[in-house]
Amino acid sequence: MRCFEEITADLVWQKAVKELIDSPDYNHNGRNSKTREILPGVLRISDPRQRWILSRTPPYNPAFGLVEFIWIITGNHSSHVLNFWNPSLPSFAGQGDTYHGAYGFRLRHEFGIDQIKRAYQALLTTPESRQVVLQIWKPEIDFPDINGQPVSKDIPCNIMSLLKLREGCLHWSQIMRSNDILRGLPYNIIQFTMLHEIMAGWLGVNLGVYFHLSDSLHVYEKDLLEFSCAPQKFEKFDREPFFMTYDESKMMFEMIYEDLEKVSNGNMKEDQLNEIFLRDRCSSTGKCILIQDMMAVIGSDAARRQNYKELACQLVGSCSDPNLRQASLAWFKYHEERK
Repeated sequence: MRCFEEITADLVWQKAVKELIDSPDYNHNGRNSKTREILPGVLRISDPRQRWILSRTPPYNPAFGLVEFIWIITGNHSSHVLNFWNPSLPSFAGQGDTYHGAYGFRLRHEFGIDQIKRAYQALLTTPESRQVVLQIWKPEIDFPDINGQPVSKDIPCNIMSLLKLREGCLHWSQIMRSNDILRGLPYNIIQFTMLHEIMAGWLGVNLGVYFHLSDSLHVYEKDLLEFSCAPQKFEKFDREPFFMTYDESKMMFEMIYEDLEKVSNGNMKEDQLNEIFLRDRCSSTGKCILIQDMMAVIGSDAARRQNYKELACQLVGSCSDPNLRQASLAWFKYHEERK
């Protein structure tokens, strides 16, 4: 087992990438190409709010990661919203109206229990519990067939989350069966550190350490021709904790997802996008900087996809988190340069 520890996701990612490339445990033929692998690898991020990976070249799309988080926390599995922010996703996860391994649907519906709500309730009443486990893997529908072949293109890589509340801090351990360090891991960190932060806000506790255990932390040899690690300056940024209640945020995220469904049709006028992404969504609870920044970045990428360049720049410029803004601008510039 290899352990990588840093304050920010970007710094711990840099360490893990270097060791995976230079000193893998195994070199073998993976599903898509020759693969370098660490078995397993653990990433420890002491400040999960610093979740943005800036050093991946080409840059990744933080807006897509945030849309995935909203898709997860609202318990959805429809494909069209994700596909708008990531049109190449069906080539990896399969065609269809829904995604087989949708994390949010698994957590909120698949097992006949809303695991996210129950986790919140359990930790609120019994903070010392060691039994709060969010289960994603479902053997009946996820195991390979008897010939070892996958039953779907979209088999969940995240299989469970373990939550512990200790001395006023919520710690989160995310367990993955398989993790592509270049293509998947940057987005997985956004998805589950966001859930981590939101859960801590519901409970009114401090945000503890985020542990990310990848049983197979790997990189495909062919991707080393396209991707690289180019360390970037990370700016220290402090903001207020997420403070909304469970009921308040549930209503808000459902409203946001409804708007994302409208936007994903791809025919929004510029003034309609402006109305959706610039309005104050937290008027009933005061200004929530996290949500405002999240919507600014998602909206900027939506505007870019519909060629509203001025609105895209205005939205990303309104993001108060300098590192999220940097990641979003890098993505924007990357696509502008490719035109």
